Amino acid sequence: MQESRLKERLQYLKSIAQTEIFTNWELLTFLALFIVLGYVFFPKGKIERYLSSPEDTNYELSKIYLEKLLKLEFKPQLVFILAEREAGLGHYKEALKILDSYRETFSKMGKETEYLRFKYRILKSLYFSEKSEKEREKTAGEIERTLKELLSNGNLKDWEFVYREAISMDMPELALESAEKLALETGKKQWYERALKLSTALKKWDEALKIVNLMAEEKPEFLKEGLIISQAAGERGNFEKFARKLIESGKFTTEELKSIVYFELSQKNYRGAEEFCREALKKKNDRETVKFCLNVALWTKDYSQVKRIVEENLNRFKGDREMLEAFLKVARMVNDPQLQLKVANSIFRLINGESR
Repeated sequence: MQESRLKERLQYLKSIAQTEIFTNWELLTFLALFIVLGYVFFPKGKIERYLSSPEDTNYELSKIYLEKLLKLEFKPQLVFILAEREAGLGHYKEALKILDSYRETFSKMGKETEYLRFKYRILKSLYFSEKSEKEREKTAGEIERTLKELLSNGNLKDWEFVYREAISMDMPELALESAEKLALETGKKQWYERALKLSTALKKWDEALKIVNLMAEEKPEFLKEGLIISQAAGERGNFEKFARKLIESGKFTTEELKSIVYFELSQKNYRGAEEFCREALKKKNDRETVKFCLNVALWTKDYSQVKRIVEENLNRFKGDREMLEAFLKVARMVNDPQLQLKVANSIFRLINGESR
């Protein structure tokens, strides 16, 4: 008897357990009501702050809450919180899926660059978490595409961001592209220099020469860079153009003049080498420049050039015995008696002046 009562009691409890307290429709209604009330009672921004704070430990519940909120009103910050929570758990691919599902909405709202920056952050975390080299390469490709989109759609700050990240991710070609854009847009020397450095390192001589040409128009000091690059690229036409402009500016050193002349001599362009010396002497007539140009004229056996240099500079160095003796030596080498006499008279006058 007692056993049959116990069975009846258990059957009754089982029937209660199997009874639905709320239907699925009622549960959804309660959830929607809860979201609306939360939306009303939490001031703007407070929900986002709470959900992104350490106090929110119930991730699954907050995820549902965020998704429902986004259906009521799209807010980029809510999408970022949702994606950030997934990324924080190491679910980078899930975070990217969330971001990509809202891409069209970001675009319509003019928030494309915000989306791209945030996507890059997640991709970078994914890249460094990948253990497979193949997967890392795949993610690197996606990173590069994302940064290129940001470069195409962004502003100056975005371009600077792309440049920095391209350098950090070892993407020199993308860094060069962003540096070039920044140089053209801002006209700042630092961006020209960075673009030039990258193009030279990548041996993209056409790019390097294009940059130098642009730089040299505004800043003549870059003519020297043009010489080095055009020489490395074997661009004789560009080399001569930069050399001519540098000599005309008068802002050259004897070493730079030597580099120009030696290059011309190596190309067997003796007339070009002599012409550069003639133009250089019009701008500078210091001892080193005069001596060098005399040696060039002697080496090319242009004795008329030798005579011209000595005669034009004889009076200028009338008080410099060392230079006068050098002129006399040169006059003897070219076997020009008249030139020898002129130089000897200058030396005689100098000695006479010293003795008095």
